[in-house]
Amino acid sequence: MCAATAGALVALAAPTVVTTAEAGIATYSLNSARTPDGHTLRVRWNPCQTRILYRVNVAKAGTTVAVRNSALTDVRTAFARLGAGTGMRFVYGGTTTAIPTGSTWASRLSTAEMVVAWVDQRSRTTASTLLGRDSRGHYVAGSGGYAFKSWSTGGPWSGAIGRGFVVLNAANNATFKAGFGVGLRRGNLVEHELGHAVGLNHVGTPGQIMYPVISSRTGNGYRSGDLAGLARLGRRAGCIRVPSWVWRDL
Repeated sequence: MCAATAGALVALAAPTVVTTAEAGIATYSLNSARTPDGHTLRVRWNPCQTRILYRVNVAKAGTTVAVRNSALTDVRTAFARLGAGTGMRFVYGGTTTAIPTGSTWASRLSTAEMVVAWVDQRSRTTASTLLGRDSRGHYVAGSGGYAFKSWSTGGPWSGAIGRGFVVLNAANNATFKAGFGVGLRRGNLVEHELGHAVGLNHVGTPGQIMYPVISSRTGNGYRSGDLAGLARLGRRAGCIRVPSWVWRDL
């Protein structure tokens, strides 16, 4: 008799990390999860699914239509770069008013598998509990994460991400210059958080996008280490057979 078991959702970071190093400094880092049978699984999406549908909430991205449209363009470009790095097909599904928040955020994403939203923590209706804080208790510029399920049908356990989010702090809109390029650019911020949403962890190399701080030293988009990590999460790593009762495609 086959037993079908769905594991609990894991949002944000998974418990274990697989890292590669260059001269003792991490160039990419992959999130992993421990299954009930004691094995470690790399945390990633099924890179072979027909599409991963995403929507964007730009209501708090700026005070004018032009600025909000510019922010939307940056998000769409960041997804295109993510797709190029992973071989995965991310499809824009339009704008949304949704804000990922709370412990049940993944189950409430009904019109997209990933949502990117600017949030304003000063109001309960525009805030998100998923936006992290720094060591001083201040809200960070952005947070990205995922929902991961593991399952078994009587054999070895498998697992896959099925929902993802990025929330960006509207209080930092003026900090990041629009577009892409070296340094404090909005495109770099979005790419960093999307990296988390597909299974990348922070690294110790300042020039990489996945370094925990975006500064004047940050390169223009995903760098060599970031791209090496994305390749390990994408099509080159092979397909995952995900039953429809685990994750429903949207």
